[in-house]
Amino acid sequence: GRAGGDAPLPPVPDTRFAEDLSHLAGNEQLAAILEAKGEIEGAEEEWERLGGLVEGRRRSWDLAVALCRHAEGELEIGYEAGAQLDAVEEQRVLLAGTDHVSPVLAKLAGVDEATHEALTDAETQEGFAGYLLREALDRLNDGDE
Repeated sequence: GRAGGDAPLPPVPDTRFAEDLSHLAGNEQLAAILEAKGEIEGAEEEWERLGGLVEGRRRSWDLAVALCRHAEGELEIGYEAGAQLDAVEEQRVLLAGTDHVSPVLAKLAGVDEATHEALTDAETQEGFAGYLLREALDRLNDGDE
């Protein structure tokens, strides 16, 4: 389940091929496993890759959704960001090769594109999320005064 789940995550990966193998026995099972070795290894690598993205992407998603809710009705960017986040959720692309959420998060935090690119290339995404959170909170607090 780590490589998928409820939207905006992709669906849980299909494991029917593994279930089919479990119904076989003896030499028939061994032959089927050897025949499916490439598929099994490829699926395992993809699931590990996706599983590794879940925590960071989920944190960015949760923050973007919270900021978007706060911005709705007050800022035009809230409506634009809401539409982009809706698309990510509907298409279930949170773990896609392209991170569709961090640019939305950067816009909501008022970060310009060059700063966003520099932070995206930074060694740690956690530092990026923390920076965006501070920027967003500062921006929202400035608006409340």
